[in-house]
Formats: sequence, structure tokens, C-alpha cells
Amino acid sequence: MAIWLAWLRDTAWSTGLRESLWVYPMVDTAHVLGLIGFVGAAILLDLRLVGRALTALPVSEVVERTRLPLYGGFASMAVTGLLLFFANPVKFATNPFFQAKVGLLAVAGLNAGLFHLTTYRHVAAWDSAVAPPGRARIAGSISLVAWMAVIAVGRLIAFYETGAGV
Repeated sequence: MAIWLAWLRDTAWSTGLRESLWVYPMVDTAHVLGLIGFVGAAILLDLRLVGRALTALPVSEVVERTRLPLYGGFASMAVTGLLLFFANPVKFATNPFFQAKVGLLAVAGLNAGLFHLTTYRHVAAWDSAVAPPGRARIAGSISLVAWMAVIAVGRLIAFYETGAGV
């Protein structure tokens, strides 16, 4: 793995991205903007799932209304996140905060997948309930915590090597 990461780091486009005066900061900014769109929508949906917001709306309607920013924001984060990683793969792969972020992304993704494959399949039975069933509230709670943790460790990635204060 280390050999492949070093090879990737030494490619012309990885070096160009890493050393660019404008491209890397623009990709980083696009990553943050995708995060804002995605997490903003995810928080609305998760708060509905835990019964703390938008309780007058059916859960299926909140899912439908947040679908575009969720998918668009996630796609933006995924593409720009990969570009940021490719700019310096050795540095990121050995960063414990990056490793934690990847793990937390897996938790968030598995949680969303399990929710949609199990609990959400029966949404018609509880769609308009102010307090959704326990499994939906648990999924919403896990999502809220996971995404806040992703943001926190993602912010710490840049400060790992330098030891600089926030």
C-alpha cells in the first residue's frame, strides 16, 4: 500500500494539484460547500427522525425534500475529498484524524444504508407520527453524532502535522 501511495503522490497531476496556488484551495472550498449542503439537509432529516423538528411534516416528505441537497452535497464531498486525498495520499493515509474520518464515514454510511433497507421500508406505518419508532430515532441520533464527529476530526486533519492551534 505504501508503494502505491508514494507512486500516486509522485504523479504529475498529484504534484500539480498539491502545489497549485489556486486549484487546491478551490477544491478545498468546494469540499466545504458540499459539506454545508449535505450536513444541513442531513441535520433537518435527522432531527425529524428523532422527533425534534418538522414534526408537522411526514418523514417521507422530509426525505423527499432533502434528497437533492443530500445527494448533491455528498457527490460534491466525495469527488472533492478524493481530489484532496490524491494531492498528498501518503500524508493523509498516515494521519490518525483522516483515518478516524474514514471510519466515521463508514459508520454514517452503514447507518443510513441499514435505516433505508429496514426501518424506512415500513415508513407508511409511522410516516406522520410526531415521534417515529425507536429504530428511526436511533438511526437519526447515530447520524447526527457521526456527522458532527466527521466534521470535528476533518477539521483536525490539517493541524495534525503542524501542531498549530485552531
